[in-house]
Amino acid sequence: LVHEMLSKIKSKEDVENVIHQYVQQGFLNIDNSEKLKKLLFEIVNHPELSDYFSEDSIVFNERELVSKDHHIFIPDRLVFNAKNEAVIIDYKTGKPSKEYHQQLICYEDVLNTMQIKVIKKLLIYINEEITIEEI
Repeated sequence: LVHEMLSKIKSKEDVENVIHQYVQQGFLNIDNSEKLKKLLFEIVNHPELSDYFSEDSIVFNERELVSKDHHIFIPDRLVFNAKNEAVIIDYKTGKPSKEYHQQLICYEDVLNTMQIKVIKKLLIYINEEITIEEI
């Protein structure tokens, strides 16, 4: 559910609205909504991540990328700066895995073929605590 909610958040200002929508639609009760709100704010306000959740960012959540050989890739979050450079962010749970590194490298390769320079690749592990791994 956290992953799904993050896909609807462009900036920090969206957290309250997303939580409210899930409660209104019956997907979330009030008790759980407070826990999830705390977790979402922990992610969007994290010192290493907060810039990527600012209103000034150009963000594409779960947008399809198609490689030259017609494979479809869907990164969780792409954040672009004014120079059309990108930061790739993917959310994971569980233990870190080298498999995830390869996934982000594939995303980067596709973006490079589109003449987009990737300046950072981040894996965000959402477990008991938030862990960030730069690839």
